[in-house]
Amino acid sequence: MAKYSKALYFLPSIFTLSSVFCAFLAITYCLLSQNMGAEPDAYYPRMMSACLLVLLSVVFDTLDGRVARWTNTSTAFGMQLDSLADAISFGVAPAVILYTFSLQELGIFGLIAAFAFCCGAILRLARFNVEAPSEGVQKYFKGLPSPAGAAVPVATIMLFIEYNIDELFKNNVVGLAILSVATGLLMVSNVRYKTMKGKEKPTSDYIFVILGILLFTVVSIFESPIGGFFLLVVYFVLSGILITIGVGFKHAWSSKRTPIDSDSL
Repeated sequence: MAKYSKALYFLPSIFTLSSVFCAFLAITYCLLSQNMGAEPDAYYPRMMSACLLVLLSVVFDTLDGRVARWTNTSTAFGMQLDSLADAISFGVAPAVILYTFSLQELGIFGLIAAFAFCCGAILRLARFNVEAPSEGVQKYFKGLPSPAGAAVPVATIMLFIEYNIDELFKNNVVGLAILSVATGLLMVSNVRYKTMKGKEKPTSDYIFVILGILLFTVVSIFESPIGGFFLLVVYFVLSGILITIGVGFKHAWSSKRTPIDSDSL
């Protein structure tokens, strides 16, 4: 029984390392796509596979935390391992995909743009480790979560490959460079994003999830799952920006409504 209990502590780490393995495979597919001897028709399927592997990393990253909570095997080692794994899965791997797909055409500027994304993801993870509360549940994340940050360029590249407009996008490679830098900055910003954690969730959280599911379902049925996923990512990114703007207006309005001192009347 004691051996079984100890074995449970390795279970979350298996999912964490599976996330890293998917990211490693994604980088490998990028390298294979650049192989001079590779068939031209294999380039875009390999890039699509690399993107899908990053999304699979997101799935494993979600499962490792849930498994740790379900089995009550959360440890400091597991938390550190998870952060290191996320740096590779959601920082390095998407940056390599960005550079391989198009940013390499900009030379040193494309390299800097891809590195800016990678730095944003790593800094986001470091700040989360420092500022995460020891007790309780956070209602909002500060900055775009790194898995969602990785989904931004991945969903964009998948969309252009799916709709055969990748050549048009390559001619406007500056747009992808701007997207890379902007996403990196968004991850280290103070923009608020819903955590969707805790047993007691407000009604707004349920509405937020239902609208996202409806958006993905409708677009997937009438267009394509990749198009639905892209709009779902855009929906989540914009939600944080709108929430932050709303909170800012609320604070500004509250500061204007100063109480009247009865002694001055």
